[in-house]
Amino acid sequence: MSDTNIIQEINNLRIQVTQLMTQVSTQQVTHPAKELEKRHTGDTKQIKEKNIIKETTTNVVAKKDAAKAATLSRKESFYQSLVPYVGQYPKEMIRAFFDYWSELNKSETKMRYELEKTWELPRRLATWASREKVPSKTDVGIVLKDNSPEKYKKGW
Repeated sequence: MSDTNIIQEINNLRIQVTQLMTQVSTQQVTHPAKELEKRHTGDTKQIKEKNIIKETTTNVVAKKDAAKAATLSRKESFYQSLVPYVGQYPKEMIRAFFDYWSELNKSETKMRYELEKTWELPRRLATWASREKVPSKTDVGIVLKDNSPEKYKKGW
């Protein structure tokens, strides 16, 4: 992936974070939490339960949106923490490292690296680089067996 694609992806993430934050703040202003109605009739319990369900659904959606925005923001900061290592390691390796460690969990609230018990970025990068597959140039183009057609033209 080229630098321009990475920068474009960062800008897209920033736009998504801004949109989600705006959406969350708009929901809080337009749908403030309502107080439960108090009635002295037999259906009070039902009315309270319906209001709680409505509020819970709204709160859950708002919390999920806020969590997603926060996760995107943390993903951006993780990406920025890798930038100083671009001169030390190949860009492709850094990109593969970022793609692997920024994978989200099922609820999309945390990234893979956040689930680790311990985390030191320089050590993780060094380990990743040492395990990176480097193609050996000596094997390219060498014929190991003679499979020339003359061998097969002779009769049995």
